[in-house]
Amino acid sequence: ATGKVFGYLLEKRMYYCTLHRSIKRHDL
Repeated sequence: ATGKVFGYLLEKRMYYCTLHRSIKRHDL
């Protein structure tokens, strides 16, 4: 169960990192 939660958090963190990066790239 711990590994499942850790994987979920890691995936969520990577998603937010990618989202933040795309926002910075398209920032006007």
